[in-house]
Amino acid sequence: WHEKRKSNGKPLSSWVSDDGRLRKWILPEFGAREMNKITTKEWDSFFDDLVSDQLVAPATRNRIRSLANKMYNDGIRQGLFANNPVRVIPKLKESMEAWDYWSSLEDILEYLSEAKKESDSFYLFACLSLNLETRIGENLALDHGDVNLAQRRIQIAKIFEEASGKICYRTKGHKERWLGINDSLSEAFIGYRNKSKFLKPTDPLLCDDAGKRLHGYVLRTIHERVCARAKVKVIRIHD
Repeated sequence: WHEKRKSNGKPLSSWVSDDGRLRKWILPEFGAREMNKITTKEWDSFFDDLVSDQLVAPATRNRIRSLANKMYNDGIRQGLFANNPVRVIPKLKESMEAWDYWSSLEDILEYLSEAKKESDSFYLFACLSLNLETRIGENLALDHGDVNLAQRRIQIAKIFEEASGKICYRTKGHKERWLGINDSLSEAFIGYRNKSKFLKPTDPLLCDDAGKRLHGYVLRTIHERVCARAKVKVIRIHD
């Protein structure tokens, strides 16, 4: 069942996370049992023990519960089970993730100034992230053909999946969208294209000196270095 999810298009990074939850928590407890003979009471006790005895965070406990719930729902669709004993077990309340941010325009301008000194590709990446609020994977998946400067818009229809190193034709929200290009971003694009040697529609927009698509871990490393040089608070790129 789990292997089939990967072949059916489950994002690899999410699949790997579920694989860890399955092997670390669910299989040691229930691996030798028939699923249709495990009761709601047993699952409920298992989830409670994860938090009280194993000190698992509520968010992690909820992900493990969701994985078990998905197994049963798929089994019901295949005619293997009559009911889902996990469905009635509620999720725990999760603490909201704290978002960080730069508190002034001066911080942003200092960051962009240092980003420009770093490299043309990273400066364009910084402009994309700040102006469009696009995710790292969405930015890395962009090719020149996705950018229409004449109509001032960018097509977001795919992501670069770091776990597999492949372009996947889907987005986080599973919806293709077009985003507008404002004046500052248009200026950044024009400057970038005037310097770049790789301008074919199928060439990656954000690439190294050899034309190879950049990776997220490279951008995160550069981001921290640029924050330090700009003397601004180090925040996540997603923030």
